[in-house]
Amino acid sequence: MSIAFNPAFLLVSLNALTTESVQFDFTSPTKPAVLRGHGSDGQALRYLLMPIRLTS
Repeated sequence: MSIAFNPAFLLVSLNALTTESVQFDFTSPTKPAVLRGHGSDGQALRYLLMPIRLTS
């Protein structure tokens, strides 16, 4: 599986999360990914990150 994200949007989301590690939740390469701080509770900040298409 290959997934690509806009690096600017990825950096914004990673910088906003205050935990030492981040958990990425994926379902498929064409669906959005959810980023959240690893070990955070259900009320913590989450980001929805849309993938971009790669041309072969």
